[in-house]
Amino acid sequence: MRRLPHTPPRRAPRARRPLTWSGYTRRSGLLLTLSAFGLGASDTARAEGSAELGNYQTIQQATDIYVDVLDHTTETFVWTGTGSATLYAPDGSNLGSLARGSTYNPTQNGAYRLDIGSNQTNFNLTVDGATAGRVFSYTWDINASDYTSSMATNASFYALVDGGGAGRDGVVELKADGLAGFVYYIAANSIGVNGADGRSVSGSGTVVPEYRIYLNPPEVALYNPQPPTLSAEDFTAGSLDCDTVAAGEIDGEFSFNSDVSGTYHLVCDLNHDGAFDIVSDGDLHVMGTVGIGLNTVPWDGTDNNAAPVTPGVYECQITVTVGEFHYVASDIETSYEGFRLFSVDGSDGRTPLYMYWNDSAVQSSAVRMPNNAYGLETSGPDGIYSGSYATAAIPNVNARSWGRFQSTSKGNNNLLDTYTWIYEDITDIFSLRVEDPNANSDGDELLDVVETCEVGTDPTNPDTDGDGIWDDDEHLTVGTDPLDPDSDGDGLSDGDELGSVGSPTDTDHDGLIDAMDPDDDGDGVSTATELLEGDSDADGVDDYLD
Repeated sequence: MRRLPHTPPRRAPRARRPLTWSGYTRRSGLLLTLSAFGLGASDTARAEGSAELGNYQTIQQATDIYVDVLDHTTETFVWTGTGSATLYAPDGSNLGSLARGSTYNPTQNGAYRLDIGSNQTNFNLTVDGATAGRVFSYTWDINASDYTSSMATNASFYALVDGGGAGRDGVVELKADGLAGFVYYIAANSIGVNGADGRSVSGSGTVVPEYRIYLNPPEVALYNPQPPTLSAEDFTAGSLDCDTVAAGEIDGEFSFNSDVSGTYHLVCDLNHDGAFDIVSDGDLHVMGTVGIGLNTVPWDGTDNNAAPVTPGVYECQITVTVGEFHYVASDIETSYEGFRLFSVDGSDGRTPLYMYWNDSAVQSSAVRMPNNAYGLETSGPDGIYSGSYATAAIPNVNARSWGRFQSTSKGNNNLLDTYTWIYEDITDIFSLRVEDPNANSDGDELLDVVETCEVGTDPTNPDTDGDGIWDDDEHLTVGTDPLDPDSDGDGLSDGDELGSVGSPTDTDHDGLIDAMDPDDDGDGVSTATELLEGDSDADGVDDYLD
């Protein structure tokens, strides 16, 4: 069922910090220029920076700027700016302070990090020998100083995304048209806001930067993502691997095999409309990361809002994507006309992608856009198609759009997630059952779902094996097998040997009740054998008890 790309102080190298949004302080900063120099070492040089971002997009001090060096024997790079920056080598070593206007001759290949000391703007970084994008950050932290359209950016950002396994990657372009925030950041990952399952979030939330965000299509990219293939999809619950779950009583587990690493979307059609909708709370939607091989996803029988799912039978399916890209817009008040997402290939071609989002948590703060329409609450289950690269962005038609270049909108102080992917595979549809956690059809002390998934007894019959002892007494109190009328296999039914539930018979006082003891009198001869002999000594007591 595979579908290919959608078409119609200075410090040592640090881990990328999670971005936790709890409100920015509006501030201005000193300006730095990283500008192009004529290096003379090669006829090929590429300058990147302010021309791509736009002149009003001040880069904040929190931004770590990286530059790729692919051949240190021939390549150099140079920068200028207000003050100096600390340079770190790809191996993490501190190379010291790089003064304004300095040319650096690298000694190893890889990504060099510039740790800037103050807010910067109007920068260009030139790499001698580059023919495509070399400049990137995991988080472009930007101060545009205003919300207005004149301070907006029409930049493109290029995410180097996971390609499904080692030695594979892809590139997704975010092509902006009127992206306007005051202070905001550009970051991307494969799952969006932590714990939000692809939904936009009102107020605070944590986004872990994962992908390199380039200002041009990256020269280092391999452009070879692998289409996924899924198999062995299933749902099981309880010790008996049933297909039934009950919130608070029996949890279950989805499982599937994947031949790629990527992102999964698990959807169950809770509203029975036949659509598997990843952007509506009418269906269950759970997402996370996928590894190569067997993957499992636990489920407790609750919906997207943590409420127990109504008992019934539901159809589910699992999608695994490669190259999934989540752009979480942090405190961006406007996207108008709107941005679009495209897959970029090694020949610099563009394939339009479908965009998905669920803004239900923030839609109440939506304002009318300049065209007097509201930005869509969701993309719908089929997504919004970005369309031809050469076509203009049209709000709500082929573009992700909201706001009106002012301080209020659904983007203000919120995290708006928009996502897409390059390849996907979808499992066959499979079913599961949700049981009422309080259901007890036969009136014993075992809930229906416990009988079905843990014990194996008939939830409509209090004495499944017909031995005269109720299932709950056998399972919970006596210890006999509620599925076997003769638990010890001695030829006598459990009911005949038990005596009473409160005081079970133990003829030989060995601590093993007769119903579980194959030699009831402890004489070394099995009860089954002695049953055949009856009362051999005619003392009025059968041999198996004598």
